Amino acid sequence: MMRAMQSGTGEDPFTELDEVLRRAADVPSACRAVAELLGASGELMPSVYLARGGRLRCVAVRGYWQIFDGMLPSVGVIGRAWRSGEEKLVADITASAEYLAAAPGVRGELCCPLFFRGASVGALNVEAKRLLTDADVEVIRACARALSQRLEDFGGPPSESAAQRLVRHSIRLAELDTAQAVRHEVVSAALDVASLTSGAFVAPRLDSGLDVSCGSGPIANVLCDAPQEALRTISSYVTAGTSCYTVGDPVAGSAGGMGALRHAGAESLAALAIGTAGEFLLLSDTRQVVLTTDEVELLELLCAHAASSLRTASVTARLRTQAATDPLTGLGHHATFHATLSDSRPRANVAVLMIDIDGFKAINDAQGHQAGDRVLRDTATALGSALRKGDELFRIGGDEFAAIINVDDGNETTEAAERLRAAVHSAAVGVTVSVGGALACTGEDRRATVERADRALYEVKAAGRDGVALAAAGLPGD
Repeated sequence: MMRAMQSGTGEDPFTELDEVLRRAADVPSACRAVAELLGASGELMPSVYLARGGRLRCVAVRGYWQIFDGMLPSVGVIGRAWRSGEEKLVADITASAEYLAAAPGVRGELCCPLFFRGASVGALNVEAKRLLTDADVEVIRACARALSQRLEDFGGPPSESAAQRLVRHSIRLAELDTAQAVRHEVVSAALDVASLTSGAFVAPRLDSGLDVSCGSGPIANVLCDAPQEALRTISSYVTAGTSCYTVGDPVAGSAGGMGALRHAGAESLAALAIGTAGEFLLLSDTRQVVLTTDEVELLELLCAHAASSLRTASVTARLRTQAATDPLTGLGHHATFHATLSDSRPRANVAVLMIDIDGFKAINDAQGHQAGDRVLRDTATALGSALRKGDELFRIGGDEFAAIINVDDGNETTEAAERLRAAVHSAAVGVTVSVGGALACTGEDRRATVERADRALYEVKAAGRDGVALAAAGLPGD
C-alpha cells in the first residue's frame, strides 16, 4: 500500500491509491481512480491525458465544467510536458504564456508526463484555485509515478480502434489539396483500418484503360501490373457503388481475368468505389482474408471521404491554374513568370527572352479587339511550338511575351530567339516579333537579367523591329 501523504489541507485522500490502482481493471479505470482521489478534496482539479493518433485525449477528469481535448504536442502546458517528457510546474499562471484557461480562478498548475517503456505517452495535469504547496507537488508526482507503473502493468495505453484510426485519416484527407496526395493517403488509410496488407488506387485513363497508382504493401507490384481485363472486371463490379471482396472458397472459379491476379499471389481481393468518376480502391493479400461487415463499412466511409477530398483537390487545382495563367492564351502571366524565373535561378545556363509583337496597337485600332485577341492566341501558339522540352513561355503584358529557356551559351540563346521569330513568320499570323535575350550570369539578380533582356529588345525595336538581339554579359549588381 502506498505510504500515506498529507495534502495541503491536512486531509489524506491518497492512502488507498496503491490498492485502488491494483483494483483497476484497465488503463481507463486506473486513470479515473487517480483523478477521483486527487479531486476528492475539491481543492485540486486533475485531468489525465493519453496520446492517441498524435494528439492528447482526455480519459479522466474531475472538477471542470469544460475541458480541452485532442491537443497537439505544441499546445499548452500539457502539450509541453508530453512533448518534452519533463514535468512543468506553473507556480503562478499569470506569468505563463503557455497556460490555457479551462476554468476561472486557477492560480497554479503542475503537469507530469506519463511513461510507458521509457517513452512519454500522456500527462497527469492538476490545477488549483490556490497556489500549489510542496505537499501537493509531492502527491501529484507520486500519483504520476504510480499511474505510469500501472501503464506498464497493462501493457501500455489502449490501442486505437479501426474507427478511431479512420477518424484520424479522415482529418488528414481534409487537409490535403492535391489529387495525388489524396490517393496516397486513401491507400495508406485503407491498409491501416482493414486486415488486408496491400493496396492501390485505380482510375480511368483517357484511352479507356485503367491506371493503377499509389501501390503499397508486399504485393503492390501484383496490383500495379494487373491485367486490364481483370481491372475492367473489377471496375464493372463496383460501378454502381457496390463493394465487392473475395471470401476464399478454394473450389470457386475466377472470372474475367481474375485468375491471373490469383496466380500472381493475390489470394484475397477487395474493391470499393470512390465517387462516381470510375475510380476505385483495390486491396489484396497473399492470405485468404475475408473482410468483416464492419471493415467494409469503414472502408466505404473512407472512400466517401476520399471522393470528397478528390473533388476539393480538383477545384483547388483548377483555381490555382486560373490564378497562375492568362485566360486568353492559357500561358503563365507576369507573376508566374517572375516566380518561375526565381525558382530557376539556382540552375546553371538559364536565359531569358523578351518578345514583343510588332505593330500590335495598330491591329487593335484598325481591326478591333477580337482581331487583336486572335493575333495574341495565334502568336502564343507559334511561339510555343518553337520551344524545346523544359522551356517555358509566358504572356507578361498586352502584346509582350517572355520565355525562360535552358541553354549552354550565348550562341544557343541567339539560336533559340531566332527560332521563335521564325516560328511566328512561318505560322502566317500576320505579324512579326522582336526578341531580346539575356543569358543569366552567376550571382546576378533575376531582375537584372530581365532588365538586360529588355534593353536588348528595345535595341531591336530601335533598329526597325522583326529581329533578334542578345544582351552583353552583365555583372552582379548592374
